[in-house]
Order: sequence, then structure tokens, then C-alpha cells
Amino acid sequence: MLTTFRQSYKTIIQSKNDDIPTGVLLDMVINPETGVFEAFWVKSLEGQKLLLPKDIINWDTQQITINDSNDLSSPEDLPRLRKVFEKECPILKAKVYDRAHEKFLGTVRDFTFDTISPRLLALEVEKNFFGMGRHRIPQHRIIKIKADKITVDSSVLKTEAKIEKKIPVLDVPELDGPRRRQK
Repeated sequence: MLTTFRQSYKTIIQSKNDDIPTGVLLDMVINPETGVFEAFWVKSLEGQKLLLPKDIINWDTQQITINDSNDLSSPEDLPRLRKVFEKECPILKAKVYDRAHEKFLGTVRDFTFDTISPRLLALEVEKNFFGMGRHRIPQHRIIKIKADKITVDSSVLKTEAKIEKKIPVLDVPELDGPRRRQK
């Protein structure tokens, strides 16, 4: 399912075995080099925990379903994420610059991702508070995500040359042509 951060913020996390929700989704741990979501921050009854994408059974517009509340982990329990935490950069409100045209495009107001293979698909960028100068930047145009800015490149896109379709002209004798008159 395609969704955005704003649509998924505070989505209920529900365990199959419990009637009471396990927690709510707060944020994503995104690897800035690959755009892959390594984990999700969840506010649970025991505080903030991490949920790995592999532990999600189902994700729809109403809730995220997991097997058990034990699927939520403390950051200390996931040492492989330590390197990602060190490189992690905020995506929302990040400044976005276009390298090809050397100009400021705006700040990230939202981002689109896929819940099946959780990865960043596009950035929603606005130049000002009133929504003027909106841009939707696909993931393949993102060059670098750093703490101070996100660099994109509009020249990466290959523009296809317009191919003019020429309609073939057939040599068809006119109805009143000389051959018809001869018959």
C-alpha cells in the first residue's frame, strides 16, 4: 500500500493476541544511503520501542498488525541498527536543493513510501508555508540525504526525444484517374 508519513503517523499497532492496542507509530528509522526503512519508532505502554519491518504481518489504513507485543524491541537490543542511528537524518522539514540548477527548492513537508517493501519513494517539497512552489521529487532523483540538506538532481531524468509519428502515404490512384477511364 502506498501511503505518506502524515497519513501513517499515529497509526495503531495491534497484536494478534491482544484486544488492547500495543502502541502507535511515531516515526521511521530511514537509512539515508539507501532510503530503506530499517525500523519504526512506536510509542508503547513501556515507552518508545522499535518495530522491525519483518515483524509486520499486515499494514492497512486503520492499523498495523504484529504477532505479539514482544516484536517491539529496545534500541539496545538491536545493535545492527547502531550504524544507521549514527547516520540517520531527519527527513521532515529538511531543506532540499537541486544540484543541476543550483537552487533551493523548499523544505520537505511529507514523504511517500510503500508499506510492503518499506522504502522512501518520493518527497513532497514546498517552497513556502502557503503551499506555493510544490514539488514531488521521486526517489531516483535524490542524490544525498545529509543532516543539513537533501540534494536532488533534476538532470538525472532522461528526457525522451519526441518522436514524430509520420503517417505513411500510400500511392492510391484517384478514382477518376486515367486507369479507371480506360476500363
